[in-house]
Amino acid sequence: NVTLQNVVFYDLEEAILAEDDLQNLSVYNSTFGGGIDTLVDTDGGSGGTNSWEWLNNAFLESPPPAQATDSSNKTAVPTDFIDTNGHDYHLTPTSTLLDAGVLVASVAEDREENGRPQGDGYDVGAYEFTAALQLTGSPADAAVFLTWNVNTTLPVTTTWQISYSGPAGDQPSPITGLAEGTRSTTLTGLTNYTVYDITLNAMVSGSPVLTDTVGVMPTDLLLYLPLVQK
Repeated sequence: NVTLQNVVFYDLEEAILAEDDLQNLSVYNSTFGGGIDTLVDTDGGSGGTNSWEWLNNAFLESPPPAQATDSSNKTAVPTDFIDTNGHDYHLTPTSTLLDAGVLVASVAEDREENGRPQGDGYDVGAYEFTAALQLTGSPADAAVFLTWNVNTTLPVTTTWQISYSGPAGDQPSPITGLAEGTRSTTLTGLTNYTVYDITLNAMVSGSPVLTDTVGVMPTDLLLYLPLVQK
C-alpha cells in the first residue's frame, strides 16, 4: 500500500511511476503543477489500478489522469494559484479549488500543517487556503476582547487601525497607531446588547493592506449565548 498526500509535483518527466501492478495507491490533496511530461506511467504493469483511490487533487492545465475518476479531482488554471511560474501553488482568495473537495479523514492537515478544512469544505490541492488576516471577537460586560492572527509577513512600519460602528466606547473609533506586533486588544465602555461591527486594518503608508471584520454584541449576562458574527 502506498499513500501520497499533500504532495506538490512539478518539473518532472513522470510524476508517478507505478511498477509491478502496484496495488492500493492512494493520492490525496496533491497538486500537479507545471513542467510534468507524464502524470502517471504504468509501464511496469497496470493490473492494480482498479484498487487506486484519488481524491482532491489539482492538475494544472491538464485533465485528471484516467485513474483519478472522482469528481473531486480538478483541472486548475494559473489564476487558481499564487505564482505558477515560480511554482508557488498556494491558493488565491478567488481560486476555483476553494471548498471544492471532499472529506478525507486521514488528511486532517495541509502541506504546512494548517487544519483542514478552513472554510465550508476541503480545498483541492496540497495547500488549504488560509486568510492573511483572521480577526475574532469575544463579548464581555460592556467590552469586546479582540485577537487576530496574521498569515503573512508585514513591513515593520505597519500599524493597526480598529474602527467600529455603534455607540462610542472608552476608545473612540477609529483607534489608530497600534504597533505591528500587536495581536490583541480590548474595547471597553461599550453598550451591552448592541451589535458592534468591528473592522481591523493593517495600515502601510496610510493605506489598508489587510482587513477583516467581525460583529460582536457585549453582554453582562453570564448565561447569555454570546453573539459573534463573521
